[in-house]
Amino acid sequence: MRGHELERACGSLKEPFMSAFEFVFIDGRSYEEAAAYFHCGPGTVKSRVNRARQRIADECGGTIA
Repeated sequence: MRGHELERACGSLKEPFMSAFEFVFIDGRSYEEAAAYFHCGPGTVKSRVNRARQRIADECGGTIA
């Protein structure tokens, strides 16, 4: 059941949060690589990933690493 919750929560993310989350958290790339890819600053990528993680955690009722 927990895997379905996580999948649903990830699927509900809006752009650009989903792209940043996938690029950094799922693909394991650096914030600097993501910043270059998305043509923005590393701080923007960090913010997007953090917001995505928080939204997923909120929907799943907990925290994610």
